[in-house]
Amino acid sequence: PYQHAPALDVAYQLLQHVQPQFTVVGSDYFDFSSLSSFPQDADDAERDDALDAVEAPWNAHIAAIRRAAPRSTLVFVIGNHEKRIFDYINRQAPQVRKTVWRRFVEIVRCGGRVLWLGEVDAVRFGPLRVMHGNRHNQHVAQSLLQDAAYQTSVMAGHVHRLTFANKRGDDFPVSAVTSGCLCHYPAAYMKRKTPTQRWMLGTAIAEVNLRGRDVHIDNLEFQLDATAVWARYERRTFSAAIPQPTGLISFEDYLL
Repeated sequence: PYQHAPALDVAYQLLQHVQPQFTVVGSDYFDFSSLSSFPQDADDAERDDALDAVEAPWNAHIAAIRRAAPRSTLVFVIGNHEKRIFDYINRQAPQVRKTVWRRFVEIVRCGGRVLWLGEVDAVRFGPLRVMHGNRHNQHVAQSLLQDAAYQTSVMAGHVHRLTFANKRGDDFPVSAVTSGCLCHYPAAYMKRKTPTQRWMLGTAIAEVNLRGRDVHIDNLEFQLDATAVWARYERRTFSAAIPQPTGLISFEDYLL
């Protein structure tokens, strides 16, 4: 329930423009903050039922992607935030963990619109590995390339900020990026803390030669001010207006 609607609108516009063959979804789309190890927030929108709280926004999200890019295959990659529900049930009610997980998978599949590959956090497209990611150090992209032994390019999320690294070997170049997020930041359960790393709005678009080693990744940071969110791609600007808060709420409060 913490999605940034104008940023999502920009992402849908990019999808409509690019018409990708594949769209990787998931990777921390579901937050399950009420099941996390963070102190609980009395205003948490998921407190009534964690699965009920995410089903309607997920269905709307997938429907918007399908409208923007109807021929794109939607592939689900699991993130550590999605795993919170399984970890929670495994601790609190292991006797029903399989039933709850089946319900979660049913929601993810969205009536067959989303390809569920199992409990995987990565998918391979020839020379490109798209993954949630498990690194959160200062040089994340460089670490991802090292983990891949410089044999594949990597596109990841997890840290919610843009990082980039590349290396040119004797035979072919490889690159790695981590992209931004499409949610309000910092997260609601971190609103009384000072974030150690600045999150960014954004997404990444990759062009891949499945018959060779060529990978080109555009790692897009979405810009924003008090009135709009926008991104530049292929000499075009894709933008969405930010609803103006009413009353005495400041722009900074809106971001939080």
